[in-house]
Amino acid sequence: MPGPAASSSLAPLTHHEILALVEPFVRAGIAPDLAASDRAARVLGFRAREVPPPSWATAPPGGAGEGLLETWRLDASQPGELAVWRDVAWPEGPGAANGQAPTDAPHALRAR
Repeated sequence: MPGPAASSSLAPLTHHEILALVEPFVRAGIAPDLAASDRAARVLGFRAREVPPPSWATAPPGGAGEGLLETWRLDASQPGELAVWRDVAWPEGPGAANGQAPTDAPHALRAR
């Protein structure tokens, strides 16, 4: 499964950079998770949250009535680019990952 870049030639994320990068997520109700983040690799993790499944989704056996777990990651390891990853999975079953094309600024994330 594709994911964030493993290393970066940029300096680790500063506190101020982190605040600016997570702001659009916080506005959308997605809380940062510093324990799931790697400042040196410039990858920010966010707390998993339960979201309702789409109407076409079929829950795995024994999972009826459960919501999906959604987890976001933000990769700022490439100069001038941001990549967003959204993982969605049943609490006890299969999942999927969705990468977003790189973008040039946090405000572009808010528009999406």
